[in-house]
Amino acid sequence: MSRRKIYLLMALFVLLVGIPATYICFTMYPRNPLRFRLVGVHPTTDHSYFRNVVQMEVINTSPVPVRLTAATVRGGSLPTGPILTSFGEIVHTHVSGRVDADGTLYPGARILSESYGTWPEGVKPDQHNIHVLYLSHSSTEGKISALYWSIVTRLPESWRKKAPKLRSQWNTAPLEISP
Repeated sequence: MSRRKIYLLMALFVLLVGIPATYICFTMYPRNPLRFRLVGVHPTTDHSYFRNVVQMEVINTSPVPVRLTAATVRGGSLPTGPILTSFGEIVHTHVSGRVDADGTLYPGARILSESYGTWPEGVKPDQHNIHVLYLSHSSTEGKISALYWSIVTRLPESWRKKAPKLRSQWNTAPLEISP
């Protein structure tokens, strides 16, 4: 085989591997993909342990689909500020844009999420420095993670312990107040 053909095949191989690698690099961990807007804090009617229902609008501002896994609303300075409410199991209603059944928000999508919490009395959202600390996963990260775990679970136990761990992406966003 001539050198020209070898170089052409090598260039084609690098190009075909480089395109998906570049896509993964740009879409794996989008920076601050979500915005949060407080819609309302209402007292619960069933007098359970949690005193309030906190409603927030979540907006995907990134160019890739993102799934919100968990969120904590904190007052004061991060990460040591007091926890105002946590969103463990996020109950959401679709507002606009494309949203999957598992809660994946596509670019520009909005959901209204509700959480039971213990919002402190006297804390008015517009008077304090309030941030949302949240865990999100891009759709690319979800696919890579599923592939990673399918491979790792098939490894022998001694190799499994040495496999590198995937990191989770925690982001912060200021809590916007609805007018």
